[in-house]
Amino acid sequence: MAQHCWVWGHRGYPSCYPENTAAGFAAAIAAGVNGIETDLQLTADGEVVLFHDTHLERVTNLNGLVRSKRWSELQLARVRRPNGDLSTEGLLRLEDLFRLFAKTTQYCLELKPVEETRRTLVERTIETLQQMGMTSQIMISSFDVASLELLATHMPDIPRALAISPFDVDTWQQSMSACSPQWVHLHYQDWESWQALGDSRVHAALWGFTSSDQISLTLKNQWPAALFVDDPHWPYVPRLAPC
Repeated sequence: MAQHCWVWGHRGYPSCYPENTAAGFAAAIAAGVNGIETDLQLTADGEVVLFHDTHLERVTNLNGLVRSKRWSELQLARVRRPNGDLSTEGLLRLEDLFRLFAKTTQYCLELKPVEETRRTLVERTIETLQQMGMTSQIMISSFDVASLELLATHMPDIPRALAISPFDVDTWQQSMSACSPQWVHLHYQDWESWQALGDSRVHAALWGFTSSDQISLTLKNQWPAALFVDDPHWPYVPRLAPC
């Protein structure tokens, strides 16, 4: 993942398909994204499941905390379409994602632990990556510094991305010493603050774009950015060659 612009399918293709589902990821890849982004949480029985929210209600027909459910319970979930209607799409585990798409794309995996699940989530993620032969084509992201620190200890060669929102220089400097990320994930509004810091050791991954004009500006200026977008069919997508 070198210094050029990447366009990622953020949670797949959630403007048109149920988020973090097989259909959404397949549509994003077919649209030509450079990679897909997804969120990792731990179930009550230690499975790594792809899900963004802490609770199930917004996205599925189930209620309660993701981490309080066993995988057998979560298999009953059906994921909502963008208009709120239930689809036939179910939830996926990390191993399911790799079985479906293998090495056909790049992956940005965001760890979303709570304190009591942190170590197990990191260990189970590493175990899955190794078992599935997916230790390349991977970036691991998190807002949780301790998770990235654990990852750096066990798999130092996998690129790490620290997400900070809003960006804060002191937080960044403390985090650098703890987990040494190669990337920082910023909201695009924090770009000027990041530029002013002038930390050339890492690349910036930007999210929060609201228009294709902002994306076009990014591509034109060849910022070293990974662009996280919700609609891979925006006009810039056919021009996905490295800037």
